[in-house]
Amino acid sequence: MRRQNPPQAYLDKAQRIEKYLSPLTTAAIYGTCGILYAVFIALIFGILVSTSVLNPTAAVVTIFAAIAIIPATLAFLAWFLRPNDPLSRYIQQLADVWRHPLNVPPDSCTFKVFRNDGEVLCVELLFFYPSTQQTAPVRERLHTYVHGALANNYTLSTGVPTRVEVETLLDRPLEILASESGIPVLYLEVREVYISREHDSATGDFLGTGTWN
Repeated sequence: MRRQNPPQAYLDKAQRIEKYLSPLTTAAIYGTCGILYAVFIALIFGILVSTSVLNPTAAVVTIFAAIAIIPATLAFLAWFLRPNDPLSRYIQQLADVWRHPLNVPPDSCTFKVFRNDGEVLCVELLFFYPSTQQTAPVRERLHTYVHGALANNYTLSTGVPTRVEVETLLDRPLEILASESGIPVLYLEVREVYISREHDSATGDFLGTGTWN
């Protein structure tokens, strides 16, 4: 089961982003931005002069030159403020987004397995996965995988399985579902496992074999 939160893939992305915090990379980004801005100002100046909008006097050239080097000067000063410069802070914020744990509120469901001995095995589970993926289609697939595993293993059994046995049994189905549905975090907690002698079908979703709370 995918218990790690945030997932390792997210942590790897954060590390790749943080590589841009190196002095050489930061200097290259600042330098590139400064050069591109200076080239842009030079093109504007050339267009204005060629169309006779501006007269290329010494004062005009000085003004445009000053405007062109302002960003480069600011970038040069900002580089010495690392890691408190705007670029480094922005990169770090992007990395921190990937390091932040996902919101995985518990999704409760009770499964019932009708055994051949006439008893009903009840398994109360809490599923933890991202709130954005707690939708009806995902729940239906989750129910299908989990109830199928429980029914295949416990319909003919006797006694009550332990919580550890139930968790171990459901580890593989949950991993398959997570891979197929692209769920980065998916794990469960076994709340209770007990025998019920009630033969009435559960009033709930999924043909009375599982009830979402």
